[in-house]
Amino acid sequence: MFEKLPLEQSWNFHNNFSLIMVIVIFLVSFIGFYLNKRNNSVLIKKISLFIIIFCFFQEFIDYFHRAFLDPNYFISWQKDLPFHFCHIVFYFSLIAIYLKLSDSSNENDMSTKSIKSQFLFDASFLLGMSGALQGILTPDFQHIHNYIGIICAHLQHSLIILNVFWLMSAYNMRLKFHGAIYTYIFINFITPFAIFINYIIGANTNGDFANYLYVMELPNVDNILLSFVINKSFPYFIFYIQPLIIGYILLLYIPFFILNRYKIS
Repeated sequence: MFEKLPLEQSWNFHNNFSLIMVIVIFLVSFIGFYLNKRNNSVLIKKISLFIIIFCFFQEFIDYFHRAFLDPNYFISWQKDLPFHFCHIVFYFSLIAIYLKLSDSSNENDMSTKSIKSQFLFDASFLLGMSGALQGILTPDFQHIHNYIGIICAHLQHSLIILNVFWLMSAYNMRLKFHGAIYTYIFINFITPFAIFINYIIGANTNGDFANYLYVMELPNVDNILLSFVINKSFPYFIFYIQPLIIGYILLLYIPFFILNRYKIS
């Protein structure tokens, strides 16, 4: 369970677990749509609470495993702060679920709570269906050594997708165009803070340097999208990657644009 796995075995287990999570996400989404159609808000709230508790339990197991159970892992400030986009929107999605869970029936679309939950959903969907999905399709096994590590790393990404699909199915949340704009602004707003934190923390005794949000160096994964900017050094690739970010956001918004036009007509 905790012994170091060969790379091929890690890939096989990761792929098998991916199939399991696809089924789980599909079932959870189906349950959300079904309960939503039947206006079963009581059961929706219970499942929402269970999702929140399970996600925090997963986080606890993840950090406990890294700190105490994995003999091949060296936990440090440089690698283990929850300051990657996937970590951020993981919590965003949970806060969005909590806001919808605690939303009273008379809340309207212009309420402060609804505006907050809409932005949190928009950011979670866009970054979840980009960063989290890419993290599943092209995982980095450099610091993932065993079965528990693979499960926790996978859940860190796949639960984001599960959460946003639950928000879509159970609470009728949809991506808004202004939310896409705000998410793009948020990405670039938070980047300077990540650069500052990375410089302040520096490197640890193992030679691992802080690279939160991957703004200092792109992740070492086989990703066709990153191949367009992989030969650019810091900080220039941050500017070259902007068209990719905009293109990806617009691509993810297209289905909602079509859906909105269809509903209007």
